Amino acid sequence: MILPEALLSGKERILIEWFFNKKTANAMATFMPADIDEYVKACSSLRGFAACSGIIAPSKRTCGKKQKLFGIKIKTPVLALGGDVGSAPNIYELMKALCETVTGGQIVACDHYIPEEQPEGLANELMTFLGRASVDRTRWRHSRRPIGQASHGPRSG
Repeated sequence: MILPEALLSGKERILIEWFFNKKTANAMATFMPADIDEYVKACSSLRGFAACSGIIAPSKRTCGKKQKLFGIKIKTPVLALGGDVGSAPNIYELMKALCETVTGGQIVACDHYIPEEQPEGLANELMTFLGRASVDRTRWRHSRRPIGQASHGPRSG
């Protein structure tokens, strides 16, 4: 057992609720108690928390490998979406340096959990993005725009 796992064992609900409250535009409307119970169940299972925490705890070896890849642009078209109140609202801009063909922008009234917070907006963006597969890629390179509508109106980017 690793230290974070040992310290948080039995306290998964506290961590999950903290993340949801800090990384969701409207946690109470997005996650129902049954949803939180399911996340707690998954993280409480054998090695469940280790799998979750391993995503955000890179090793020096992994970072070195990733650094070497920054010089190679991704050739596959990429959809880069970030929540406008999230931890990566500028993910589209960041991905332009890494991708030959990137489209995307910000999902309005959304934070970190895009599928849970704005499922319809994400579904629409995925359908549009996937529908472009047969379109000439040069027509839609770097097409940034705000996505969705917030209750207070659209935000400018």
